[in-house]
Amino acid sequence: MMDGKRMNIALLYGTAYAPDDALLALAESLTNKGHNVSLEIWADKNVKWDSYDAIIIRSTWDYFLELDAYRDWLLEMKAAKRPLYNSADLVLWNLEKTYLLDLESRGVPIVPTCLVKQGDNAAEAIKKSLNQWAEAPYFIIKPTVSAGAYETRRIARTDMDDAGLAAISAVHAHSDALVQPYMSEIEEGEYALVFLNGAFAYAVHKKPVLGDFRVQTKHGGILTPVDVDAQMVAAGKKVIDALEDKPLYARVDGVVRDGQFLLMELEINEPGLYDEIFTPGTDMIANVIDKIAA
Repeated sequence: MMDGKRMNIALLYGTAYAPDDALLALAESLTNKGHNVSLEIWADKNVKWDSYDAIIIRSTWDYFLELDAYRDWLLEMKAAKRPLYNSADLVLWNLEKTYLLDLESRGVPIVPTCLVKQGDNAAEAIKKSLNQWAEAPYFIIKPTVSAGAYETRRIARTDMDDAGLAAISAVHAHSDALVQPYMSEIEEGEYALVFLNGAFAYAVHKKPVLGDFRVQTKHGGILTPVDVDAQMVAAGKKVIDALEDKPLYARVDGVVRDGQFLLMELEINEPGLYDEIFTPGTDMIANVIDKIAA
């Protein structure tokens, strides 16, 4: 256990993935600071969690494929009062993208969003969306629980009555659905603002390839470090300040429309922090973890 500032730290990843380069770089940075670092799979029932001073969720990217088990694990961590970062309460809240509507109710500007729950009349939801966003030529339909643009579809307005209905029905097989007007600004790029211990750290610009809307690198997205102005930083900080608990790390994703930053996603659970793109980020992340022992 903790000896002065030396900690036993677990960095978590998922069952379906090998440790990624960013995880390995973070482990090396923390080791260089004198900590004992282990890479652990969150679902491994043989892990002795009580032996750790800090348990850091990093690349548990398979969580949405094992959602019930992941929720149970988080609740177990909470009940045992283990030093989990981010906290189980924050992560549980962040698992479903309905958090967008919660944040909107707290005054955070978001991309307009309609929740279509399992059991709701999907045809009526489509009609409502078409009427509510009468100028939108395209719509986005996605699950409330997903990662990496999983089952996220862009559908033309003229196809919403058939392809839109089919997309919602497919999502409803396992999740509630969200319908949003398509933000064409995404074609010029989305901004990812990284916050560490509540403070702005750095930003990355994410641009899809021509003809696509998905910014993830596996879909061809191009990621580059970017300087952002004070207004955008303040918009991101407003998101962080709206939370009930301060996260150790978070990523605020959004686009700018008519001069206003609109939240697209807030990643608290297992965000890619893009320190492989902004390389000083690895040590910045390690520094905030290091301060847990202070």
